[in-house]
Amino acid sequence: MRSVTKILLPALLGLAAACGEEVAGPTESGADARVEVDAGVTPAVDASSSVDAAAPDACAESAPPGPPADPAPAQPSSGCGSAAPSTGETTITVGSESRAYRLNLPGGYDSSTPYPLILGFHGATSSAQAFESSYYGGLGPVAGDHAILVYPQALVRTIQSNTQVQWQISEPEDLAFFDALVARLSDELCVDQGRVFATGHSSGAYFTNRLGCERGDVLRAIAPLAGGGPITYFTGPCVGQVAVWLEHGDSDTVVSIPAGEGSRDLWRDENSCGTEVRWAYPCDCVSYQGCDPGYPVHWCVSSGGHEPRPGFTADGSWEFFRSL
Repeated sequence: MRSVTKILLPALLGLAAACGEEVAGPTESGADARVEVDAGVTPAVDASSSVDAAAPDACAESAPPGPPADPAPAQPSSGCGSAAPSTGETTITVGSESRAYRLNLPGGYDSSTPYPLILGFHGATSSAQAFESSYYGGLGPVAGDHAILVYPQALVRTIQSNTQVQWQISEPEDLAFFDALVARLSDELCVDQGRVFATGHSSGAYFTNRLGCERGDVLRAIAPLAGGGPITYFTGPCVGQVAVWLEHGDSDTVVSIPAGEGSRDLWRDENSCGTEVRWAYPCDCVSYQGCDPGYPVHWCVSSGGHEPRPGFTADGSWEFFRSL
């Protein structure tokens, strides 16, 4: 495994745009928010990888992998058997800060059944409510009957002279929020502690990559979309290990593809993957071969820009999570 400092340059180049982003889509008020971005992108293909030439049509024929044939036993949290808390928006005090998050429970939630837990981190200038919407990920329709979905809210932070709602790339407060939130949810709900996942978009993807490295002993897998990193003061090898599903738009002008490729290469190294790839689900994704058992790395270059792709992003990340 290598130190995360080795991908700081490409990650910082992408972050310079991401920290100033304002993603088109719903805001708290429901209005569209748009901004022009001066950032040139040359979409790149990983020339060191080759798709299995014996199956040229496998992409079109790819299907969801489904749950594992021999799943690991559930690891019930202390909250199993407790009455469920109220759903919707609530707060938790972390240090001196009041932090908000939105909670969604599966229909017919059973407090005796351990559920996967998915935390979704929105992009800069956006919100937990927006990420919860169908535009910003649509996790509810594909995973809402099978998993506990939680959408944390970022605060106004100053990063590289940009002051706006965004996730921290190096400071400790948002990590402390993650720790406190997972602890509360595990105490109040029936969580399968072996199946805690994180996904995020843009600024939230940078933070998701950071969590994968610094909280790999808590998370089973991560799914960053249109991000880079991890960027952190943490200079040692990553803690624990995570499976990784990454997506990047081929015409993203907010966070360039090289930033995402830096993340891909770090996780490929962390999980001891080779450079050979084969088609994976959904079409336009590849799976690196030779990874450590149970820790696959999938790389998806989808058609489009910086925004999540309806019918692709949420479905692809959830099918990856449920296959573990």
